[in-house]
Amino acid sequence: MPFNYPVLFPLLEELIKEFRMQPSNQWITDFKSYVSSMPVYYYMPLRVALRRLGVPASLLALIPDTPDGMYFNNMLKSLKVQAKTEATRYMDQIKKKKVLCVDTTASRTLR
Repeated sequence: MPFNYPVLFPLLEELIKEFRMQPSNQWITDFKSYVSSMPVYYYMPLRVALRRLGVPASLLALIPDTPDGMYFNNMLKSLKVQAKTEATRYMDQIKKKKVLCVDTTASRTLR
């Protein structure tokens, strides 16, 4: 779920009503955890929405401007593994076809 509303709304309600835009350390920890569970392409829309609510810039700074480097490194690693697996499978299929083609032409020439 991109915006996990059952988690986000209580956090925002707590920030506005209880803390009056001055959150506790526990709230900051919970909010950071929420942001880290979100897809990175939702960072900017969340920042815009929170800015409209009047959330101070110091709290908006908890949402990264750019996606975390680890996210992209992990994604790149998994894509490399997937590409290597698919390339190996594809090359094996080509080799099998060549062997079949060579075998059929060899059997024709023997006759």
